[in-house]
Amino acid sequence: MLHEDFSSAIDLGYEAVSGMEKLDPTKAKSKFLKLKNDLVYVKNNYEKSGNGEGCLTNIDDSFEFEQIDGSAKKNFLRGRSPATLYLWEKAEEFDLLDSVTQQLDGAIGIDLSSNDGSIYLIGECFNSSSVQTC
Repeated sequence: MLHEDFSSAIDLGYEAVSGMEKLDPTKAKSKFLKLKNDLVYVKNNYEKSGNGEGCLTNIDDSFEFEQIDGSAKKNFLRGRSPATLYLWEKAEEFDLLDSVTQQLDGAIGIDLSSNDGSIYLIGECFNSSSVQTC
């Protein structure tokens, strides 16, 4: 089971949702970005754990560890919304997980210490006129 919250149907009919706040594009984007960020966090913890029975996970990003069932993704939520797991499942189902969780590589960064407008990426320097090794 993905999560206990998904074990029963939820009424989303007009009467049930008519009193809710209107969802505009800005709010929808904000909610999606929050879910996306949560998914990246949960997925990274799941992958670091070893994904199996008896794996270890650290508690609250500290140096304390506990033994958990690593095959159950819900064990990596750490207080985040179970909707994160639903997004993960649907993104995998439609082969969109890489697109949804897309992030810059950790080796890529921008050096703002230079005032010449150059961007430095792993030993290469990009400026308005050329690419060169820095």
